[in-house]
Amino acid sequence: MRKNLTASLIIISFFYFNSLAADSEEPVTIEAHVINPFQDSLARIEYNIKMGKNVYIFAGKSRSFEVKITKNEGAGEPEIELPRSKRRRNPDNTTEEIYTGSVKIVITFRPEKLPWNIQGYLQYQACDKARCFFPKKKCFDFSSNNLSGAIERLSDCPVEKINDSESDNR
Repeated sequence: MRKNLTASLIIISFFYFNSLAADSEEPVTIEAHVINPFQDSLARIEYNIKMGKNVYIFAGKSRSFEVKITKNEGAGEPEIELPRSKRRRNPDNTTEEIYTGSVKIVITFRPEKLPWNIQGYLQYQACDKARCFFPKKKCFDFSSNNLSGAIERLSDCPVEKINDSESDNR
């Protein structure tokens, strides 16, 4: 009996720690870069969102998807262009809008002055066939003063930024 219990604990531990290792891989990666950031020309910030195999993100705000600009200094009137979503049929026969594979979100604006600064966040929830992951909020902060032309990976928002943006909605 004791040997069976020990063997069971070893097997459970193996699967538990392997699932933790699998969860450490990000199901979604987001890279961003700015194109043509000069005054009096049309500037673009492109966000390339890449989802892993069998991973999707919900497309509606009611399901945690949102792109929001929280600070705009000299960046004109930004327009946010979202990708075309796909319909997914749920087991209960309802449908919802999702994004799969690789999609691009574009923020277009005409800088009114230099330097300009635009900040905000992209919030989403990803799922795969087996489970949904916790919602994520990725912050961005672009300025004409610190552009290197390199592609940047968006990182998780600091806790104070998440709390600040939630208090804005109250």
